[in-house]
Amino acid sequence: MTENESTDWIASLLRHLAPSIRISFRGQVCAPWNVDTSGSGRITFHITHDTTTWLHLPDAPPVPIAPGHVLILPGDTAHVLTDTAHATPRYGVIDAGARGQGRGLSLVCGFIDVDTHSQQVLKDTLPAALIVPTRDNPVGELTLLLFREADRLPSEDDPAFIHLAHALLTYALRHAFETHGETLEGIAAALTHPRLGKVVHAMLECPDHNWSVAALAALTHQSRSVFASTFRKTVGCGPMEWLTHYRMQRACRLLLIPGAQLPDVAMQCGYQSEAAFSKAFKRVVGCAPGEARRRGEVL
Repeated sequence: MTENESTDWIASLLRHLAPSIRISFRGQVCAPWNVDTSGSGRITFHITHDTTTWLHLPDAPPVPIAPGHVLILPGDTAHVLTDTAHATPRYGVIDAGARGQGRGLSLVCGFIDVDTHSQQVLKDTLPAALIVPTRDNPVGELTLLLFREADRLPSEDDPAFIHLAHALLTYALRHAFETHGETLEGIAAALTHPRLGKVVHAMLECPDHNWSVAALAALTHQSRSVFASTFRKTVGCGPMEWLTHYRMQRACRLLLIPGAQLPDVAMQCGYQSEAAFSKAFKRVVGCAPGEARRRGEVL
């Protein structure tokens, strides 16, 4: 795969992750700190500043996280951040220490929210605990700016603060995909596949197109049977099954847009018939589109 092709699939995957950022903590913790934000089932992140903190994972030796590094846990792995390698981790506990009593660590913590399929892609693609350095590259300036914003104590939904965190975390994910691209599984592996990459990219970019197995197979210059078999072995399900699931995830997001009309949502997801769309939606999501909208459901 060429460098441009690698950039293409990473850009495509990041674009369709459509992550939203939720800040749960921004401020300073003081030694002896003990921070575990796992247990929500969401993708967890920590961005550090000032000093080194130590990451403890079950059944693993502690790992140092240097100042200016980003920690992402795609599978919501149980973890504890402490001030020393020798501290006994207290899982399930957030203890910021007593202010002014020990050395401090500036920290921004939160969650990266994506649909369940995208989260599975990240779990399949990335290590359980991903540590991304930012200090020794141009993105380090973004980290410093983020903490300058944190110093003025913005609200947790402050637009400037959220956008800075979003940009920094997007860089971290891109760096991770570039670094771990040789061990990909599932749809991420298909995106890097010499034949399947073009197919998955086409489905991601044009979910409203009237795709068929024959049309998708033609993009790979394979027979329908060979293409379908290759896709299933790589992704774990058939191409039309994956496409339907992806379309329903897209539909869930579109339905939450104020004023979105069901016929328009159906067409944007590749269905000319509202009835056919509703039937497929209920089969995959488990309820009718209107009910999913009322619940604020995201697949």
